[in-house]
Amino acid sequence: MSSESVNSMSTKENLNANLGGNGFDIITTGTVTGNWCAVAPIDGASATLTATATNSDAITSLDIYGTIVGHFTSITQVAGTLIAYKI
Repeated sequence: MSSESVNSMSTKENLNANLGGNGFDIITTGTVTGNWCAVAPIDGASATLTATATNSDAITSLDIYGTIVGHFTSITQVAGTLIAYKI
């Protein structure tokens, strides 16, 4: 999904994406590519990730303890387990 199509989504589509209504991916190892609106650690207190975002700087080996919101197109799990909510 291009950033243009993400920006032109309806209010209902945006609400579904924000609430995880479009599903999620559990990332336990490696790199995944796609479109996500949020990423958070699960299965423990924290996780470490590297991510590419469309509208902000890349994240490199960041320890996270809560949810990070944005438009992510690539997520690499470095440590822990992550949940990434689909757009």
